[in-house]
Amino acid sequence: AYGELLTGERTANLQRSIDSFDKASRVLTEIDFPQHWAMMQSNLGLTLVNLTKETKNMTYLRRARDSFANAARAYAAVGMRGDTEEASHNHSIVEKAIVNGVMP
Repeated sequence: AYGELLTGERTANLQRSIDSFDKASRVLTEIDFPQHWAMMQSNLGLTLVNLTKETKNMTYLRRARDSFANAARAYAAVGMRGDTEEASHNHSIVEKAIVNGVMP
């Protein structure tokens, strides 16, 4: 939500969004809310990719890759095939970007 605000500095808004995901993950745990946790991990990955594009800082991609992998695993565990495939696809894109040293 913060990342899409029209006011303020985009980088700061994306960082606030990431901070909010981190705080929410303490409440929406994978064990108690696997589907919501997976969605949160996927959205965190997208936000981290956007932050990478905004800052040109490739270090955020490693965390994005991990977030997409977590999302794919959790979606698969609850039988959400389409979401599993989407998270796996995003993971693959980010992994290739990391290996090749290019923006996704």
